Amino acid sequence: MTRFFPRNNRPGLDNKVMGSWNLATINGIEKFNCAYREYVNGLIGYVQEIAWRTEHYWCPIKHAMRPKTMHSRYPHFLDYDGEVYRKLIEQVRRDY
Repeated sequence: MTRFFPRNNRPGLDNKVMGSWNLATINGIEKFNCAYREYVNGLIGYVQEIAWRTEHYWCPIKHAMRPKTMHSRYPHFLDYDGEVYRKLIEQVRRDY
């Protein structure tokens, strides 16, 4: 079975160490806060990656105004030109 999106190998994701809550110098509430923060940051990163890949596949067209923050795939998006878009859309979708 093939995947819709190729497997992601984000730098640092495979080597992520979630363990600041293991410090002996912090109390129980602080340990919970650290574990929660690590979990939420990982979840947000995961959701961001899904959103970026979805945008890359379904709508790889540059915005009219340059966004304040861009993901790594944005420079490969197409300028809005219907003829060029139709010609290159499949290539852009394949090029991760």
